[in-house]
Amino acid sequence: MSVLIEPGKSHIIVKCNKVRYGATLENEALHLRALPGFPEVAQAVVISLRDVLSVEVQTDNSELSSARWSLRRLECFSRSGVYDPARSHSLLLHMARHVSHQKWRTKKVLLEPEVPEQGEELYKALLDVLKDFEERPKRLLFFVNPISGNGGAVRVMTKIISPILTGCGISYDFIVTTHQGHAKEWIVQQDPHLQPYDGIIAVGGDGIFNEIMEGVLLRAQVNELRPCSSLMAPAVRIGLIPAGSTDSIGFCIGLGDVVTALINILLGREMRLDVGTVFRASDGQFLKFFCAFLGYGFFSDTLRNSEKQWLRRYLGKSRYVLAGAKTFLVNRAYHGSVSFKSLESVNPDGYPDEGDECYQDCRYCKEIGASKSHISIGPEGSTDKEEWSTLDGKFTNVIAASMSCRSEMSPRGVVPVSHCGDGCLDLLVVRSIGRCRLLHYLVSTQRGIGPQRSLGSNLHACRAHELLFRTSESTGNSSTTIWNCDGEIIREPNIHVKVYCQVIRMFGSGLEPR
Repeated sequence: MSVLIEPGKSHIIVKCNKVRYGATLENEALHLRALPGFPEVAQAVVISLRDVLSVEVQTDNSELSSARWSLRRLECFSRSGVYDPARSHSLLLHMARHVSHQKWRTKKVLLEPEVPEQGEELYKALLDVLKDFEERPKRLLFFVNPISGNGGAVRVMTKIISPILTGCGISYDFIVTTHQGHAKEWIVQQDPHLQPYDGIIAVGGDGIFNEIMEGVLLRAQVNELRPCSSLMAPAVRIGLIPAGSTDSIGFCIGLGDVVTALINILLGREMRLDVGTVFRASDGQFLKFFCAFLGYGFFSDTLRNSEKQWLRRYLGKSRYVLAGAKTFLVNRAYHGSVSFKSLESVNPDGYPDEGDECYQDCRYCKEIGASKSHISIGPEGSTDKEEWSTLDGKFTNVIAASMSCRSEMSPRGVVPVSHCGDGCLDLLVVRSIGRCRLLHYLVSTQRGIGPQRSLGSNLHACRAHELLFRTSESTGNSSTTIWNCDGEIIREPNIHVKVYCQVIRMFGSGLEPR
């Protein structure tokens, strides 16, 4: 439905910021044209309804107080609201506003129709347009990790998220987790489609997000997951409100801060992420999912050193600096064998330092998503025709990344040209190096310099979709370490890893290019 203004016909006249406008609603935009008598207004105002979160009717409730205004909340995604010309005075638009790079905020626009009946017509037309945005969620479930961000995640939920959701008329529930694995346990016990929710959101860090991701993936599977099996994609979308210690996943996909991430959810913005699966190499037993980072060596030792309870309690994010310093001084290297099925044909010139980075509306990820031509998502794939390559030796680091792994301390990430939905793992194998070279590598990563430039011949980098890692020593020997799987620990050193292309539907729009 549209409300059109044409010369010679009656206008819908509204006031906005004390200026009288003629209102036109067409092509998913509200056009406000200043009427004669307001020469100071140089141009028309165009309000994109894609940026409107909700519409409220502001009424003068004289029965309660003749001097006070009250807001009656109306659902912006249904026809449940009723415009009463006898009491309704104005329309309040809750909007999303882009204020700077990777930063969105809410704002309010007040429209005062001069004729109440025309206000009702405009209100109904706005609701009709908003209702057609089917990608927007109507009911959300939040899992809040109470220890994330030094205990600040619950405060974020109650003081920031809840008021915005209430103002926008979104139905929601939230659960404060009581123990590790709580979110995953709850999800796997529910209906496969997780009705009645159309979005499951993590409030916290990468850990609680991975719990939710693992829960929805496991709930979607019909059969036991094995290295040769297909991975069923879950129907429900998931999201993340960054309120944790590292929030690397949020950095990689451009969620920014709490309000920016929430606006992405409310507007129904969506992107698709690859999912890595980790199996035990000896028997194919499923161990864990990941969507960002899998590492063995320096970064896994740093995680292990940072997990001491007193460090988490008293140092928060700073514990990673102390743990990293200890790991650097010890500078352990580990014997092992890395076998992988490489995709050399998709390695661009300058890889892994230079190339197209993954930003909003990434052309490369879209092309891969449309074709999925070079990624096996089941036993029917073409990967069996490709040969394995193997590297043996002593390694300081083995990294398999499915996104750039950006953070506050590393603005370009560990693999700057990694893509979120290309169906590949970016494999970096760093042979044993001394402290000076390791320090140069760490400082270069923090400064945004790619790994090939800082490591040279000590690095083997390629894009692969499957890998096997086996240690030279027996399990449990002091010469082995753990795996860092998106900030969670895998204690089995010998693993088999596969990646599945664009399995997860996630609320987000990707990094904004500068």
